[in-house]
Amino acid sequence: MKRWLGIVVVSLTVIISVGCASGSNRIPPSTIPIDNPDSQPSLSPATSPPAPECPPDRTFLDALAAGLPYDQAVIAHQAYGAESSLLVWLVSPSTLQSTVGENQAEAEQQAITAARLLSDASPCLESFDTLQMLIVDPQYRLMFSGSLRTIDLPNLQADQAGGGTELEQGGGRVDPPIEPAAGDDCTWPEASQKLVASFAELNLEAVFYFVRDAGGNNVYAQWSVPDLQTALTIPNFLPEIHSQISCLAPPASGISVLLTLPDGQSLLTGYQPIAEGQAFDSSTFTYTIIEQP
Repeated sequence: MKRWLGIVVVSLTVIISVGCASGSNRIPPSTIPIDNPDSQPSLSPATSPPAPECPPDRTFLDALAAGLPYDQAVIAHQAYGAESSLLVWLVSPSTLQSTVGENQAEAEQQAITAARLLSDASPCLESFDTLQMLIVDPQYRLMFSGSLRTIDLPNLQADQAGGGTELEQGGGRVDPPIEPAAGDDCTWPEASQKLVASFAELNLEAVFYFVRDAGGNNVYAQWSVPDLQTALTIPNFLPEIHSQISCLAPPASGISVLLTLPDGQSLLTGYQPIAEGQAFDSSTFTYTIIEQP
C-alpha cells in the first residue's frame, strides 16, 4: 500500500503544485512505496467517523509543534482549493546529512515518527487532508520533503522506512537556550524569534522557517491577510524581514512568502532575491496571485 504521496529532493518554495512567479520553484510530485502488509485497510469515507474540527489558529498549531521532540519545529496551515494541509518543518537531530538524498531512510522515519506523534496528540489531524513534511539537518540543509495523507497515519509504523530512529515516541521538547552567534552574526533561532516578535507588534501571526538546498539559502515566511488588496502591500514588509535576517551566517539568498486568507486558503506567493553585498531592493519582488476556488 503506498503511503507517501510525494518526495522532493530539489529546491522548493511551497509544497503544492500551483503557478509561481519567477524565482519561486514548484516541485512535481513523485511517489515512494512504504508498505505494511500487516496493516488493516482504512474505513471507507462512508463508514469512517467524522474527524473533529479544530480551528487551525496559531494557538492550536504552536501547541502541536511544541509537543514534538525536536528543538525546532514549525507548523503552518495551507489550503489550496479543496485540499487542506499542514506544513510541518522540523530540524533533525542528525548530523550525518551532507547532501540532499543521503540517509533517506532515516529522514523518512523521522517524518513518519513526527506524523504519528501529531496524530496521537490531536484527534483533529484527520480534518486536514495531508501533512507536508519538511526535514532539515542542524545546518538547515534539506534532508527530506514529502506528503503524507492523514487518513493513513493510524496504520503507519516508524520502522516502515527501514533503519532505526533515536527519537522518543512521546513527550514534548524543551526549547534549549539560544546561544548567540559569534561577532555580528546571528543564528536562525535568534533571527526567527526577532521576526515573530516584530510581526506580533504589527498584530500579524507570522511563521518563518529556513531551508538550504540547491535553490539557495531561503527564508520562508507565511501569514494571513483579510483580502487581496492587503496582500499586494507585501513589499512594505520585506525590508523588515531582511533587516532581521541580514546577520545570518551563512547568509540568506532569498525570501519566499506565502500569504493566505484567514481560512488558510493560499492567496499570493512570491519571491524576493537577496544579492550579497548589494543594497536590499524590494522592487525585485515577483509574485503570483493564486486563483480562488
